[in-house]
Amino acid sequence: MFICPSCEKDTLSWKAKYLMGFWFTSRCSNCDAKLTAMPIPLALFQVLYVWNVGWFSGIYWFNRDPMNFVYLTIIWIILDMLNVKYVPLSIMKKNASK
Repeated sequence: MFICPSCEKDTLSWKAKYLMGFWFTSRCSNCDAKLTAMPIPLALFQVLYVWNVGWFSGIYWFNRDPMNFVYLTIIWIILDMLNVKYVPLSIMKKNASK
């Protein structure tokens, strides 16, 4: 579970935090605040994802070694783990009724 920046409680699931790494939003189950990942670090991670695909696809184009796709997948999984762990959340809209 991850901490909601609005109510400071462990209410966000791993799946919700993972989806926020792909520009989705989520709502806190406790305070109903609309949350998203901070855009600047998220954009930097998106550049790394594009670089990963471009780099290993380009290497495959020249070497014709299918192991490059294994490396691409491993780096992609590592980037996903770093994205979930280190990209901070921000509040888009607090629930005014609570």
